[in-house]
Amino acid sequence: MLRIVITVNHQEFIAVIEHPQLIPYFQTQLPMAMMMTELNGNEKYVQLELPFTLASERFAEIQPGDLMIYNNTYFVIFYEPVRNHYTYTKIGSLENPAGLKQALGNGDVQFHLRIE
Repeated sequence: MLRIVITVNHQEFIAVIEHPQLIPYFQTQLPMAMMMTELNGNEKYVQLELPFTLASERFAEIQPGDLMIYNNTYFVIFYEPVRNHYTYTKIGSLENPAGLKQALGNGDVQFHLRIE
């Protein structure tokens, strides 16, 4: 388990990365800043430089604050609940996603990540 701080629009959220294959990636890449793109009015995503080989599964419902990898390449954070038809690898979640939707606002947004 790895705890990271995600800062967006001057608000901090604590995320817990639980996927064992991705903990070393985050440990070596953080701190980092990334521009995340808006998608579907419920999530933000960014393409990571390194593709991963991860087992994915279909989650019937995704909750606000869930952190996922899509297609072994895209880091995704959900800020609205979603009935889902795609496969993802769940890598962790925010400890308290309250206020996440308001912090993200509309459109693309800059994220800053660092190890707690």
